[in-house]
Amino acid sequence: MHKESFYQFILYTLLQEGKSNIPFKIEVLLLGKQLASKHYFIKLYKGCDIPSFFHIKKLFEKEYSYYSLDIKEANIQKDENGLMTGNLDFQIEKK
Repeated sequence: MHKESFYQFILYTLLQEGKSNIPFKIEVLLLGKQLASKHYFIKLYKGCDIPSFFHIKKLFEKEYSYYSLDIKEANIQKDENGLMTGNLDFQIEKK
């Protein structure tokens, strides 16, 4: 997955949840897009159920079809209750 798509997905999620994106943008300035996006993905999706995540992902891909967000259920790490841990089993490309 391209890091710009992941970055845009985090911004989209913050917008959908009505949260401010200013702390995220400050973190991007300090850590870079890739690391900040990974950190915020964990903050936003730790404990989230899989169908809710894929619903948000589907809305994002429908609205921003020019961004490819290639996350499959096999890439998502789950806890013992089947909820997301926030960690993903793939690398983000630096393109």
